[in-house]
Amino acid sequence: MDITTTPVNTKLAKLIQRVVPEPMSEKEFGKLSRSQKAIMIAQDALALLKNKLVSASTGQYVNLDKVISGNDYDISATSLEAKCGIFSKGRCTVCAKGALFVSTIMRTNQMSVGDLVNGDTESKVCDTEEIFDRRNFSLIETAFELHYSHELDEVENTDIDSDIIDAHLLGKELDPCGYPILALTRTEKRHYQLCKDALAFGDKFLDETERLAAILINIIRNKGTFVPSKSVKPSDVKRALHGRGKK
Repeated sequence: MDITTTPVNTKLAKLIQRVVPEPMSEKEFGKLSRSQKAIMIAQDALALLKNKLVSASTGQYVNLDKVISGNDYDISATSLEAKCGIFSKGRCTVCAKGALFVSTIMRTNQMSVGDLVNGDTESKVCDTEEIFDRRNFSLIETAFELHYSHELDEVENTDIDSDIIDAHLLGKELDPCGYPILALTRTEKRHYQLCKDALAFGDKFLDETERLAAILINIIRNKGTFVPSKSVKPSDVKRALHGRGKK
């Protein structure tokens, strides 16, 4: 059974036409600055979240398990039928990075549902990471998942035992090897402070939907960059999720 054979919910179709953007050409998108791209993608993701077209969940990049039945995926993700299949309430489950990824592909290309289901997404994931940069992408993951992202080690070029990482994040005076915190290099101190700020940011929002919304609001407010040291009020999150209007 193909998504195209599934009856289109008229109410859902109208919502999708209002909320989900039409793709921009490569030339149009290329003219935007990195900051403009990131803000646009975050705004789109927040709109999807607010209108319950995606569901936020830790431990899921993009989960389309409930979307596909059968093996015929030859359909454009930008067609209305495909969007209705993908965005039926609660069907598309995403983490923070996944939400930005889905928003990026909806803005920039006509990736097929088959590409998504079969995992043929590497180049598009790289496109999204390029917009937000790897360090910021990893901080976004840390804040949403509420645990340390080891991708940050690669970005910051650190190679330290995970037990020592956990010790520093927990604020212990000595790491498990008995070395004082002050023995860290300047790069390592900055590295851990970023992690602690990201974890502290995420800890303020127990609800996954609200936590993702807070991260997206932070990105929008800070010119396309997630800055975990800058807080977002819970009241602003609730207003963004439950107020009127697309965004």
